[in-house]
Amino acid sequence: MEIVLLKSSICLLAFIAFYKVFLERTSNHQFKRIYLLGVVLVSITIPFITFIEYIEPQKALTNISEVTGFSENQNPITKEPTNYLPIILWSIYGLGVLLFLIRFVYNLSQIALKIRRNPKQKTNDFIRVLLKDLIIPHTFFNYIFFNKTKYENNEIPKEVLLHEQTHAKQKHSLDILFIEVLQIIFWFHPLVYILKKDIKLNHEFLADQAVINKGIESTNYQKILLSFSSNQQALTLEHAINYSSIKKRFTVMKTQTSKQTFWLRSLLLLPLLAILIFSFSTKKQVEKEAETKSQISNEAINNSEDLEIRITKDLKIFINDRPTSLENLQNTLHEFHNHLTFNEKQKLVLVEIKLEDNIEMGFFTDVKEQLRASGYLKLNITPRNYTTQKQDKATPKQLAEYNKLAKKYNNQPEDKRFIERKEVEKLEYIYSLMTEKQKTEAEPFPNFPSPPPAPKVKKGEVSNIPPPPPPIPGDATEEERAEYERIHEEYHQKYEIKNGHVSERMIPPPPPPKSPLDHVVEMAKKDANFYFEGKKITSDKAIEIIKSDNDLSISTQTKGLKKPLVNITTHPVITDDKGKVITKVETLEEIKSNVEKDKHGYLYINGDTFFYTIKNKQITYFNRYGKKVNEKGELLN
Repeated sequence: MEIVLLKSSICLLAFIAFYKVFLERTSNHQFKRIYLLGVVLVSITIPFITFIEYIEPQKALTNISEVTGFSENQNPITKEPTNYLPIILWSIYGLGVLLFLIRFVYNLSQIALKIRRNPKQKTNDFIRVLLKDLIIPHTFFNYIFFNKTKYENNEIPKEVLLHEQTHAKQKHSLDILFIEVLQIIFWFHPLVYILKKDIKLNHEFLADQAVINKGIESTNYQKILLSFSSNQQALTLEHAINYSSIKKRFTVMKTQTSKQTFWLRSLLLLPLLAILIFSFSTKKQVEKEAETKSQISNEAINNSEDLEIRITKDLKIFINDRPTSLENLQNTLHEFHNHLTFNEKQKLVLVEIKLEDNIEMGFFTDVKEQLRASGYLKLNITPRNYTTQKQDKATPKQLAEYNKLAKKYNNQPEDKRFIERKEVEKLEYIYSLMTEKQKTEAEPFPNFPSPPPAPKVKKGEVSNIPPPPPPIPGDATEEERAEYERIHEEYHQKYEIKNGHVSERMIPPPPPPKSPLDHVVEMAKKDANFYFEGKKITSDKAIEIIKSDNDLSISTQTKGLKKPLVNITTHPVITDDKGKVITKVETLEEIKSNVEKDKHGYLYINGDTFFYTIKNKQITYFNRYGKKVNEKGELLN
């Protein structure tokens, strides 16, 4: 274990060093993201790669004392003292894993509490969590955390918003969770901490690149980063702007690596990977075994496609002269021809069963059932000079077994009987042994329905479509019946049966989601009413607005309206306490003329959109950040 860990550590160190020298300051950040995660798996895998070298056998030394010069009397056996060091080291390791696991769970719970206890605004695929604490913006999955006061006062630049949205869009939190779990297992390993730092820094490179690609001036963006950077301790699971990485990020922003240079550097990975595999993989030397008589015999048996099974008078079984028993028959058969498929066993393997005189038919039937269960169906039974003993009647034990099975199937409805071939063959065999009197006194022989139609295939082909599932047993419990019904439903959803032919159903792919522009165009064709920030606009204007900014919020109402109503806003869609989207826009005069009824909605004041509520004939106005204002839109104390 220690050797494997050491080899993996050296491989990981080589990969990290290669990254620092050749890749870190290049501009292909997506490749670097894959590289940093992949080298962990490659470093763990390399020590387990095994190369086997076959060498000539050396002459064995039969007398150890001749080589060592010591005899048994000169080497007394002494009791070794107990070594407590491994116990101590494993205890320390286990304690470290426990502490880091507690820390990981605690950090996750703190994020969950922040999300649950603070107000949230949903915009497209992102959820903005507004905190009272004076924090720098940071991201965890699609949750972006802002200081509530700065966010509501529009003090957070759009560049910072775009930066954090990139972390959310590209799922950088998945990488962080992966490295955090790795850190729990290898908490003692310094390279894990270096790798974690590199992964987080590369996430910042990716977010910076997304902002610059939007056409934002890099100089202004760098000034914004400096103003929003922080020297506080880095967050464990979230992404935040940190001052310690600013200088390196500014350098990488200015770097534009050509494709030719990048691929030349990447190709250097191949010799590095070859050297590491050659140096740290496992090499095993195996002596070529001398072919003994028994080995040649076993090889001949395994390579043979035919089996000879001999059953002696005392009910002993021999497979190609190798002894076995009825209980171990299937395991022994598996050792023979384990390279053959079920179909190959049917087509190629000839099983010749030789019986000595007076072999009981019941034992012989059990042997046949074991053969068929293992896939050997091509049987050549009872050749010349071998006979089986015919029973005069069924034994009491066989009658009890027959009555039990027959009663089981007779209690099931004929159209829903679940048939087990092994039990049917047992029923037929015992019934053939029974006298007429025994048949009269025993349970009636059950009638079995025809098997379900099998998939049809062309000659020479093998079907990959499974046969239909069996009918539901009559004595099935409610849980079993529900499971059978689920299996039937899933089968018939995937396959259809027509005239005995089973074929796969063609399931059309789901339609792709409509883009905001397509949705607006579709609503325009339906003569919908369009509003932008509470002001009514034409359909052409709505299409023009969406073309210029694809990140706007769109809500559509059709219920109870003659024409669809489409509301386009730059802020999140607001819903009432029942989840209904609030889109109605009224004037001050309309609101004041109808204060008898409690209601809420939007109103339009001096070119801006505001929210209002009427409760007990009292009108209250709010801006889009939830602050109270007067009729002119001015903030109230």
